[in-house]
Amino acid sequence: MVVTGAARGIGQGIAQVLLRNGARVVGVDRTAGEGVDVVADISTPEANRDMVAYAVQKYGRLDAVVACAAVSRRGPFVDIQPEDLAFTFAPTLYGAFYTCQAGAKQLIAQGGGGSILIVGSVHVHQHNPNSASYNMAKAAMASLSRTIASELAGYGIRVNSILPGWTDTPGELNFATREQLDEAGRRLPLGRLGQPEDVGQAALYLLSDEAAYVTGCELLVDGGITLNTRSANSKGNA
Repeated sequence: MVVTGAARGIGQGIAQVLLRNGARVVGVDRTAGEGVDVVADISTPEANRDMVAYAVQKYGRLDAVVACAAVSRRGPFVDIQPEDLAFTFAPTLYGAFYTCQAGAKQLIAQGGGGSILIVGSVHVHQHNPNSASYNMAKAAMASLSRTIASELAGYGIRVNSILPGWTDTPGELNFATREQLDEAGRRLPLGRLGQPEDVGQAALYLLSDEAAYVTGCELLVDGGITLNTRSANSKGNA
C-alpha cells in the first residue's frame, strides 16, 4: 500500500504502524527520509500515477492508498494571499484528490476491491480561526471521501477517512512551544495531545479485513477535543 506524507508526523506514524503489522508499505513524501521510498510532489497527477506504478512494480499489486500529505499556512482570513492559498491547497487538497484517483484507477483495473483512506481533520467540525485555507481543504476532503465511497462501492473498494484532533507532530512546533503544546494537551478530555501512532492504529483498523463492512466512515481520533466544542456550543441553548 501507498502512504503519502510518510516522512514525519501522522503519515510517518501510520506507515510505521502498518509496517509493524506486516503491511508492505511504499512511503511517499516530497522530502527524503527514513521510510520514504518515493520522493515526489504529490500535488500533480503525474507524480501520483508514478508512485502507484512504483508500488505495483515492487509488490505486484496495490491493496490500498492512504492520502495523508498536508501543509498549512495560518493567519487571519483577511490577510491570506493567493500564494498562501495555493501553498495549502496544492498538496493538501489537490494532492489527496490525485492520490485517491490514481489509487482507484489501479484498484479498479486489477479487480478484487481494495481500500482508500483519507486523513482529514477535526477542523471539518471545529472551525478554528486563522486556519481558513486548511479548514476549507479538509472540509472538501470530507466531501470527497463520502462521494467516492458511494462511487467505488460497486467495485468492492472501501473509502474511509480519519479525523485526527490536535496531534503532537513536528509541524505543531512551528506554531507553539513545547511547553504550550504540553499544557494544551493537559486541558483535553483525555489529558494529552494525540500521537501519530494513535492515528496509525485507527488506520490499521480501517485498512484491515476487520473493517470489511465499513465504508463512508469518518472516524474521530481526537482525544475528545470536539466534545469540548460541542459542550461549549450548547451552553445557554434550549
